[in-house]
Amino acid sequence: MQKYEFNAVRGDTFTGVQFQIIVNAEPLDLTDATIKASFAKSGLGEVVFSWDTTAGQIVITNPTEGRFKFSRIRINNPAGLYDYDIQITLASGVVKTYIQGKFTLNPDVTK
Repeated sequence: MQKYEFNAVRGDTFTGVQFQIIVNAEPLDLTDATIKASFAKSGLGEVVFSWDTTAGQIVITNPTEGRFKFSRIRINNPAGLYDYDIQITLASGVVKTYIQGKFTLNPDVTK
């Protein structure tokens, strides 16, 4: 499992993060896959917000190379430290969590 940490400022437009999934030295084919990222306040476990391919917050940019990214989105969720994971459902029906980590949403000072 890959682990990534990233951060943003509450109220700003998040420019996204790009990912590539490699399994056994080969890109994972994401053709017709669905991807969901869920964010929970660190240590609490309850999901506060989610992004997915269905709603357009996650875009598969190159399916045969296993590449996808978070779309540009304005984040207005409460500032704080979040645990997140990214779950991929392949066209075959296989469901697997390939990525997890920490997402820091810093408070905005200028409103």
